[in-house]
Amino acid sequence: MRRTLLVAGVLLLGAVSTVGVLATTESAARTAEGTTLGALDLSGLDRAELRARLTAVVDSGPDAVVVHLGTTRATVPAEDLGIRVDVDETVDRLLAQSGDARRWGLLPAGRGRDVGPVLEVDDSQLDATVERLRDAGTRPATDGSVVWDSRAGVLRPALPRPGQSVEAAAIENALQAAAARVPLAGDVVVPVTPVPTRVQAADVQAAVTRGNALLADPPLLRSGKAKAQVSARDLGPLLGLRTVDAGVELGLMPTPAQELADDLAEELSIDPVEPELDAPVAKRLFDDKGDAIWDPVPAEVKLVSLGKPGQDVAAADVLQALQRLESGTIAISSTVAPPRATAAGVNRIDSVLGTFTTYFQCCQPRVRNIGLMAETLDETLVPAGSSFSINDIVGPRTKAKGYVDAPYIFEGELSTDIGGGVSQVGTTTLNAAFFAGLRLDEHKAHSFYISRYPAGREATLNYPDLDVRWTNTTSAPIFVRTTATSTSITVTLYGHDDGRRVEAIAGERQQVKGRDFRIRITRLIHLANGTVRRDGFTTTYNKPPEGH
Repeated sequence: MRRTLLVAGVLLLGAVSTVGVLATTESAARTAEGTTLGALDLSGLDRAELRARLTAVVDSGPDAVVVHLGTTRATVPAEDLGIRVDVDETVDRLLAQSGDARRWGLLPAGRGRDVGPVLEVDDSQLDATVERLRDAGTRPATDGSVVWDSRAGVLRPALPRPGQSVEAAAIENALQAAAARVPLAGDVVVPVTPVPTRVQAADVQAAVTRGNALLADPPLLRSGKAKAQVSARDLGPLLGLRTVDAGVELGLMPTPAQELADDLAEELSIDPVEPELDAPVAKRLFDDKGDAIWDPVPAEVKLVSLGKPGQDVAAADVLQALQRLESGTIAISSTVAPPRATAAGVNRIDSVLGTFTTYFQCCQPRVRNIGLMAETLDETLVPAGSSFSINDIVGPRTKAKGYVDAPYIFEGELSTDIGGGVSQVGTTTLNAAFFAGLRLDEHKAHSFYISRYPAGREATLNYPDLDVRWTNTTSAPIFVRTTATSTSITVTLYGHDDGRRVEAIAGERQQVKGRDFRIRITRLIHLANGTVRRDGFTTTYNKPPEGH
């Protein structure tokens, strides 16, 4: 939308395409003596002379204006202002007002007066320019902060800085006034409103001083016999300002402080020592790949030593201690963490609940990985109701732990990676738990069938997403023995014989179009009271890669 403005008190004439509102009279063929437009003397000029003079002056204006918005400066091209002098309408106005003044005796004979220009306004362009300038001129106040200088290991102050706000109406009025000066003013000053800070520089500096004193002597946390030294590099990135009634003070940022408290609580906690047992490797080898029945076998398990309690330290207590921002030694309370398996429970272990053996070729790289994993899992004690997880116990398979590159199956294809080949441990563990009648929580078969394993009763491993997990659903602890030779691995689960007997039924292999075969494994758990629990799982295999 375009509109015209008569500037001399700025009068809006309306939405027009610059229609002459004031008609020129015959008696005003020339402007009266003393007629001015701002600093321009326009006395005694006829229409052609006025138009030529105004056009020359308007065209001599700057190509851009510098708008001053407090501490901000912005340059705006003249063509982007959306305001310009309408020369023809201004000429009409000058001649008309000279004629009216003579006609109505508003001025002494032969005298003129100052006349404002007629401005043409492009509302959409002006609005866009005003909006850009308001964005440029508006700056929020910053309340200051403390900044961690990791290189120097100290805090630095970021002092408060006042802001400013500016109103759109003030910008528009200043631009109109600049355009009305003829020629266009090169500098425009827009009034702004200061936005004060809520924080005083002295408060920020005081927080920095206190923080650096703490970083020079960070606290030592102690709980029982455990201790954890907090370092300046632990605390420095966590320190910031928090708002209080009196202003601001030094404090810890909640989320990273909680993460540090979690780590320190774990460092101060001491795991209990579980009872130490001695159990022989199962004498009876069990390696059936198809239908099979397993009955628990009596076994002698000796209690070598009782367990020893540890301690648990709550992260909330550590966080509370850190939030005090004090140097020196700080005592943290703890609670007793008893061994998960009690002596009474361990003394009930009397049988081999389940065992299984699988075989492999000697002297391959994977044999080393199998032996390392078996050694890590060996002599794990799983209390009643607790779960066993290979990935949780073993963790990542790395060179630092001694694992080597070996073949493994990735997304259905043969590949090589550190720790490859340990699915042999997963399959053997799965079968031992299967025949012990335990709850099978997680396992996943290989994408294609490997003949050394029982079809459908096998599992692949990959840290951290592919695991073998089971839960001890008996009333006593289970003692895990995992032993490997150069050609085999045996997993044996010792526990209390509650009279259960396990039967495995392997269904027929069903051919699957475009794949290899599907097989259903059913497990029957015969309980001492005569009831039978039935579960199982179905596996569909792809065809193996060529050459495998």
